[in-house]
Amino acid sequence: MVTPADVRAARLIVPHRAGARSELAAWMGVDAPALAIAGRYDLLYNAARFAREGAGCVFALDGIVDASPESGLAFVPLEPPRTAGVYLVWKRSQAHSRAARLFLEELRWLVAEAEEGEGAPDKAETVLTDGVQA
Repeated sequence: MVTPADVRAARLIVPHRAGARSELAAWMGVDAPALAIAGRYDLLYNAARFAREGAGCVFALDGIVDASPESGLAFVPLEPPRTAGVYLVWKRSQAHSRAARLFLEELRWLVAEAEEGEGAPDKAETVLTDGVQA
């Protein structure tokens, strides 16, 4: 586990999206200008390459990049943990390929399972409809 004290002096590579810096600062209990931001990223793959070369610590969701022992990277959970909402959006009237239709069917099934208590409890409030997540 990584705590705010563990990374307070570290060079940080954070998502470029609006609010990422202030969210991280709030988790660490410091003002945003106090963060040692070494860089920002839009593509996690690129940020992972910088981390592998020692440019800093990357803050990202687990499971997006290879963090196996062979990768030279490690995913270390935060303590206290942070959660993130994820949205999947598509055009309601768009014709989908067979692969896209199968993906959406599987996704709806997984969400239904989670809502029935079979899946992760943090998924229980997720509702998917045609093209909209509420």
